[in-house]
Amino acid sequence: LERTVGSLQLHGDSPLGRPFGGPFSDLSIDWVAAYNVTRQDEPDRRFFRNFLDRDLLSFEVPSNSTEAQNTRRNFREIQEDGHLGAVNFELPFTQWSHATGKLKAGLYAERSDRNFEEQTFVYSWTTRQCCSYTSDEVKLNRSYVRYQGDEPDDLWTDVFTDPERIGMPDNVDSDYVADNQLLWVLAPLGTDVSYTGEQAIEAFYLMADLPLAAKLRLIGGARYERTNLTVLPTRADGQVEVIRFDPDNLQRYIDVVPQEEATADIDDSALLPSLGLVYEWIPGMNLRASWSKTIARPTIREMAPVATSEYLDGDEVVGNPELVPVSYT
Repeated sequence: LERTVGSLQLHGDSPLGRPFGGPFSDLSIDWVAAYNVTRQDEPDRRFFRNFLDRDLLSFEVPSNSTEAQNTRRNFREIQEDGHLGAVNFELPFTQWSHATGKLKAGLYAERSDRNFEEQTFVYSWTTRQCCSYTSDEVKLNRSYVRYQGDEPDDLWTDVFTDPERIGMPDNVDSDYVADNQLLWVLAPLGTDVSYTGEQAIEAFYLMADLPLAAKLRLIGGARYERTNLTVLPTRADGQVEVIRFDPDNLQRYIDVVPQEEATADIDDSALLPSLGLVYEWIPGMNLRASWSKTIARPTIREMAPVATSEYLDGDEVVGNPELVPVSYT
């Protein structure tokens, strides 16, 4: 597993003088611009599934499973680039009791581009001319396959890739093992989903910090945000698995749809107000009360219809292209 993370950031602040006069002080500005890049490369992640016989110290392929459930080699590459920019203005002022407050306003913009590519290969059996895949001899040979090293601590992955054990093992007591030699071959799984994702967030805000009394301040404002998010999945056969919800049975299930139907597209805007009171209980200790509205938005990864699992034949996590942002207080 190889990861690369890079970041470049520029920021600054400066006074802009006193353009308004009266109760207002000097206007100031601060800004930031950043570029971030992340890459993740998994060049050959291997999965093996087996039954372990602790008495014989051997590993047996489950007889009622498919090759895709037992052996898998996965190649995955992810790259995400992000651009960010923000600017804030601050204007202090003096209110009627000569206490100091301030007004603030700002702009924010962010864009992320993500590219996800995956290829998965499965070890499958190939047969000699003498026998078909469904013949009794081949079935029996497959049922006898063991991945057993010379030492109890040998790893199955090491035994599996040993050049001397590429074909059928020699420890099977059968007359047709040598004549019906079976070999593993790598074949594409055929269900891999790759995708590209784009996310753009634009926002601006206004707020005020207003002293109401010697020990009481009011802080309030609002932020307006707009989100554009698109995820475009692709698969070799043009079909993609997505999560569906059955309202009658209150159950989720996996449905296969054309990749065009699995495209995620969000164009959302929200106004997010906030209001707070700060009371200076004693010097150095404040009592606060606040109310605000915020937004939870899905990430590109959470919306991509890609199934991932931590181990072979384990629980799969699948993205849901029907997720939407939610505002709450």
